[in-house]
Formats: sequence, C-alpha cells, structure tokens
Amino acid sequence: MPPITQKNPPQPSQPDQPPKELRRRPLSQPGKAVQFSGTAGGHLSLMGARQVDIPALWPANLPFRIPSDPSRPAVAVGFLNEQITTDNQGRPTRDETGAYAYDPRATSGFTNAVRLIVLGDERTEVTIGHAAVIRTQ
Repeated sequence: MPPITQKNPPQPSQPDQPPKELRRRPLSQPGKAVQFSGTAGGHLSLMGARQVDIPALWPANLPFRIPSDPSRPAVAVGFLNEQITTDNQGRPTRDETGAYAYDPRATSGFTNAVRLIVLGDERTEVTIGHAAVIRTQ
C-alpha cells in the first residue's frame, strides 16, 4: 500500500522552511504487529503567529499546547506524530486501569500527522494526515 500523501495549499516559498508535505503509513501483515511510519514538516500558526514548529522527524505521540506559554490560557492542545494501537474492533488498546496503552503486539492501529483539539464551549478536533489499518482476524 503506498503512503498517503497530503500537500498543504501553496504558500510563499522560503528556502529555510521544511517541505510542506505529510506522509502517514500504517502497515499490518498477518501474524505481525502493526508498524507505523511517516513524516511531517512545517509549523502551526494561530492568527498568523507561529506557535509550534514541526520538524520532519518528531517523536511519536508528542503533545503540544497553543500557546506554548503556560501563563496564557490554552486555545488548543494536540499531538504530533500520533500513533495509536487498537484492538480488532478499532478501539484503542488499554491497560488494566482503562488508560490508553501502546501494545507492541497489536495488529491494528491508526496514525495522525497532527491531531489538534480546539478548546472552548464546544470542543472541536481537527485531524491532518490520517491513515489506519484494522485487522479483524
């Protein structure tokens, strides 16, 4: 299966910026654990002000906050390079307390380049660069 590629709208080119391209790929084979791969690069902005820089290689499930300054109220929170293992029904794998837990033996899962949760009276989630694989047997 080829990687899923999503290109952002054209922007003024600046040689010091990383490529504006996202690639996500979960891979599942019978009898083997799901594997995640992908790249992302660019930045997240709020009202024209750069808030979060995204290098091409980012640790899995790294949380972020907008603005990053904890003395200011949060407008949004999220995860970069989100990688979630799931059971054969597509539900995130959990530990004995019910909290999400990565399962290195899981044969299903999903990945998001960026998952942004906009806070307010009505919480809104935005996902960029999503790919999933669900194995039921």
